[in-house]
Amino acid sequence: MFELLANAQGGHSNDNSPSSESEDKYIHRIGNVERCECGFCVVMSTGRESICCQEVNNTDPLIHGDHICITQEEEFATVCRNEAVVKTAMVVYTHDIGPMPESEENE
Repeated sequence: MFELLANAQGGHSNDNSPSSESEDKYIHRIGNVERCECGFCVVMSTGRESICCQEVNNTDPLIHGDHICITQEEEFATVCRNEAVVKTAMVVYTHDIGPMPESEENE
């Protein structure tokens, strides 16, 4: 099952790691998809959102068959794109563990 990526570390290059970097490092990515390696990225409104799934180490085992992008996986759509599922997961997390810590990884 898909889990939220708490610390996305670049899979192909360590200088693309967003874990504790500022938004400015990725500002050049806003408005384009030139950084996309999978062919499925879309233009995002912030640089930190402009990360290709192929740049994230722990997505490889989650991409199956002839899929080349994490968003092609049925589980991704069910778990990550369904607002009700995300809200429910956050309620359960806060109930069981407590409030999300204030950090860049949780944005």
